[in-house]
Amino acid sequence: MSKVKNEATIKNPIVKAVREQLEHRALWLYLLCDEAGKRGLSWEDFGSAAVKRCGLYQVHFNRLGDYPKLQAALGFDAEHVWSQLERRAFLTAFYTFKTAYDKLTQSAPPVTTAEALLTWLHAYTLGDLRVLTQAELERSIRAIWPELEAVAQGGKIAVQTEAAPEPQSLLGRLTGFRGCLRAAFVYECAPEASPWIAAHEAGRRQLVQALGERGEGFGILHIDAHCDLRRAYEGFEYSHASIMYNVLRDVPQAERIVEVGVRDYCDAEAELARSSERIRMFDDTQLSAAAFEGETWGATCRRIVAELPERVYVSFDIDGLSVEYCPHTGTPVAGGLTFNQAVYLLHETVRSGRRIIGFDVVEVVPRPGSSIDASTGARILYKLCGLTLKSEL
Repeated sequence: MSKVKNEATIKNPIVKAVREQLEHRALWLYLLCDEAGKRGLSWEDFGSAAVKRCGLYQVHFNRLGDYPKLQAALGFDAEHVWSQLERRAFLTAFYTFKTAYDKLTQSAPPVTTAEALLTWLHAYTLGDLRVLTQAELERSIRAIWPELEAVAQGGKIAVQTEAAPEPQSLLGRLTGFRGCLRAAFVYECAPEASPWIAAHEAGRRQLVQALGERGEGFGILHIDAHCDLRRAYEGFEYSHASIMYNVLRDVPQAERIVEVGVRDYCDAEAELARSSERIRMFDDTQLSAAAFEGETWGATCRRIVAELPERVYVSFDIDGLSVEYCPHTGTPVAGGLTFNQAVYLLHETVRSGRRIIGFDVVEVVPRPGSSIDASTGARILYKLCGLTLKSEL
């Protein structure tokens, strides 16, 4: 029997470095199993389960905890075991992203492809990889480059409060771009407290009025369970139920209000929406009927966006979503958009070439012992930040 001679024949330094890394990892794995055995654990008892949980061996992170974050970004829980179909679909999208990322990082990339994708998913969705052109995908990666460099440096992002020639933080880029202030209002108060009602509506009203005073026309994409078109509510003219009525009256620069997902309104509000040339309503009943009759959500979103002018202010009341996303909001209503439907609509707005000039997120009410309200509000806020930047490209 001839003796097998295990000797490398390829002397390329890159191949040699990769080989050494593999040998080091193999030794590390052996020692890990050996130490487990010394403590009475057999690798056969946990090795298979660990491999199944990993699922995506082509995806590499340098930081502990990033893989569960990827699972969460894709809508899976930490214990989810990937099916063959899910792995195939993800890896197709992953390599689409990798091709664009590798093109931009011909020298040393700041982070791994998986880490870059995880950061990119904060502002985009995996579905975008199916519709973005190569040039659009590369532009979107360039837009998050400062965040990738921050991740490479340990994830510490400095918040800038003053304008800078080249602001590096997300907040700095939002506030410094063309001299416009982007703002969002997320209140951690109980809905029973009257200052909560007054404060968030005052913030919305002042921001919309400030945009109107700039003199340029704009439209409002209003996602809400309620029309907010009452002349007054319980005698209060500036109530949470009157914000859009007051915009119609006081801000003529608001050329169009497009209301989406509304499902709780009075006869007077319905009549005003029908009679005003400045209002377009896509209520929950209409949206559901269109879906039942076979219209895709993409087609519905394109109809909605077509009603908006080039400059768009997004007013996002969290109760526009289905109640499972915001169970503690002040006035929850059955029905509403899913989280993904809302995000798709926002993406479609930007994909159409329209520019987001400002936004608000309101009526988010976190409660002790439940994270869903805060988590949903934070994710909507983050998506709006990213999409506002994207709309400026």
